[in-house]
Amino acid sequence: MIESISTIKIDKNTFHKVLFSVFLFFALFTPSDSLGIKLVSFIILLLLNIGVLINFFLRKKNLYFLFFIVIFPLILSCISLLKNPDIIETIKYFYIFSYLLLIPICKKRNINYTAVFINILNILSLIIVFSSLLDAVGVLSIASNPLLTFLQVRREAQISVSQYAIFYYVIFLNASPLILVSLSYHLFKKNTIWSALSFLALLFSGTRANIYFGLIVLGVFLFVNKKIKFIKPLLFTVLVVLVIRYSSYLIGKIEVINWAKSSGDNIRSLNIQSILDVLDRNPIGYIFGLGARTFYYSSGRMDYVNESELTYLELLRQIGLIGLVPLIYFWVKPLVAFIRNKCNFWLLLSFSLYLVKSAIDPFLFTSTGFLLVTLVYFEYENIRQIKE
Repeated sequence: MIESISTIKIDKNTFHKVLFSVFLFFALFTPSDSLGIKLVSFIILLLLNIGVLINFFLRKKNLYFLFFIVIFPLILSCISLLKNPDIIETIKYFYIFSYLLLIPICKKRNINYTAVFINILNILSLIIVFSSLLDAVGVLSIASNPLLTFLQVRREAQISVSQYAIFYYVIFLNASPLILVSLSYHLFKKNTIWSALSFLALLFSGTRANIYFGLIVLGVFLFVNKKIKFIKPLLFTVLVVLVIRYSSYLIGKIEVINWAKSSGDNIRSLNIQSILDVLDRNPIGYIFGLGARTFYYSSGRMDYVNESELTYLELLRQIGLIGLVPLIYFWVKPLVAFIRNKCNFWLLLSFSLYLVKSAIDPFLFTSTGFLLVTLVYFEYENIRQIKE
C-alpha cells in the first residue's frame, strides 16, 4: 500500500538544508536580490534557529564571533550615524556581518557550507561556459539567451560580446569573481573536468581581474603540485613556445584591452585622489571615518558618489582606521590558522588573491564578499573543533 503523503515526515535538518541551499543559491545567483528571495529565506532561516544562535553566543569560546557579528558593527553604526543620520543606509551597509550567523546554523544542522557553496558556483560556471558555447556554434546567441537577458534586465549580470574582451565574450554574473574560489578548490581536489569548466568560466566572464587571477591560481597549482614535477619542464617549454609563437597577437590584444579599459583605470586613479582630498579636509575622518554611504565629489566621475571600486580606501573613508584595522585582522586571522595547520591551501590561495584583488575591486565588503568570508570562517571553525 502506498504511504499517504500526510504520513511522510521530513527530517528537520533536511528541511533546514533545503532552506539554506535556497538562500545561498539566490544569494549567489541574484546578489542584488532583485527577486527578494535572498532576504526572505535568510530571515526565515534565522527565525527558525533563534535558539541555536542564542546558545552559540552564550558560550564563552564564541566571544570572538559575538564581537564581530554584533558588537563591532553596532559600534561602527553608532559612529557612522553621527556623521550620516540615514539609518536605512547604515543598516544596509553593516548587515552583512549577520551572514556569519550561518556558521552556527550549519554546524547545528549538519550542513556542509563549503559543499553547497562550491556546487552553486559550479552552476554559475556551467551557465557561463555553455552560454558561450551555444553562441559560438550558432545554436543560441548571447542576445537571445532568455536566462542571460533576464539576469541583465534585473541588473544581476553584464552580458555582451566585444572585440575588446580578451576572449570575445563578456558574461559577467555578479558573483562570478567567486569562481576563482571554485577553480582553486577543484584544482587541489584533482577534479579535472570542474577545474576546466571553472577556468573557462573565468575566461568568458570577460574581466581582466578574473582572467589574470585565474591564471595565477593555475600557475601556483602547477608549481606546487609534486605529482607533476617530472612534466614541469615540458609544460614550461610548451608555454615558452606558445608565448613566442603568439607573442605579437597577445601583446596587441593586451594593448587593445588596456586602451578599452583606460577610461576606467583613469577614473579609478582620480577617485584615489578624490578620497584622499576629502579625508585631508576632514583629518578626523582618517580615524573615525566620514560615515557609511556618505557622498563625496569624484573628479573621475565628475559627480557626487558614495562608493567606488577601491574597497580599502572606501572603507578608510567611511569607517576610518577604527573600523578598517579590526577588519583586516578579521580577514587575515583564519589565513594564519590555515598556514599554521598546513590545511585548506586551496582556500588560503584563493581568498588571499581575493583580498589582493579587492584593492581595485568592490566585491569584498559586500553581501557576496561576506558569503566568501563566511566560507573561510566555516573552515576555520572546523580546524578549531578538531583541536578541541
